[in-house]
Amino acid sequence: MTRQPVREGRGMVEAIPVKWRLEATILRLLLCGFGLLGVERASAMGGAIARVVGPKLGVSKRAAHNLKLIFPDITDEALARITREMWENLGRTAAEYAHLDKFDPYREGGRILVRNLDRLDDLLTEGRGVIFVGGHLGNWELQTIAAARKGIPVMAVYRA
Repeated sequence: MTRQPVREGRGMVEAIPVKWRLEATILRLLLCGFGLLGVERASAMGGAIARVVGPKLGVSKRAAHNLKLIFPDITDEALARITREMWENLGRTAAEYAHLDKFDPYREGGRILVRNLDRLDDLLTEGRGVIFVGGHLGNWELQTIAAARKGIPVMAVYRA
């Protein structure tokens, strides 16, 4: 999609396509709605919506293609099931963003378990840096919250 530059402020910037503005508006509305629900309900609803809508999106073809590369003998039923589950996981993860303030490893019932959290505290007291290593599973972005809750600048590096 080619975007035409428009004048804004002191320079030229690219116009934001209407489609992108619409997507951003829908996302904001969904996040506001998820924020009104509890974490569990928001997660379940996000998963249900994505499980239905996601497989109909064109990007699902890439997921199916990649799965067929890994599992050449995969049945159509298994492929459809895995794709739905993938979208459900993504929908749950996205809906949980409306509740990030409820995820806190330092609070009882804070929904995150960080193993060796006391070791993190020791390293911070010593003034040493910390590197978290984790898999891209579930809401993997939450792993940096332990450091962020302590006021430590956090940088996440990942490969898409």
